[in-house]
Amino acid sequence: MKCHAGVEFPDGKPCPRCHAKLGEVCWPGINADLLELPRVRKEKEEAYGYAMRLAQSLYERLWKDQAPHWKPLPDLIGVLTQIDNMTGGLVRSPLHGDPSVSRPERGRD
Repeated sequence: MKCHAGVEFPDGKPCPRCHAKLGEVCWPGINADLLELPRVRKEKEEAYGYAMRLAQSLYERLWKDQAPHWKPLPDLIGVLTQIDNMTGGLVRSPLHGDPSVSRPERGRD
């Protein structure tokens, strides 16, 4: 097996360089122990919470009718990807015919 950094490691064993297991994100040059410091862990949890609330709000306002079974992914990068996908098609259009005022609207180019 190879981690995302290309480091070889046996099946079922963590990467010797970053300690990632199969399917986990490998960050070359970062000691995995640093990622579990209490402050870093708390910031990761807070960032995930903010991203998840934003994704849920976008879903409720824009996509609920088209994707009724959507659920936020369980990690930060997954939720950020979902937000990116949900906002990729947003365009601005005039509000009530006044071109000086606009609001976000779903759209496809």
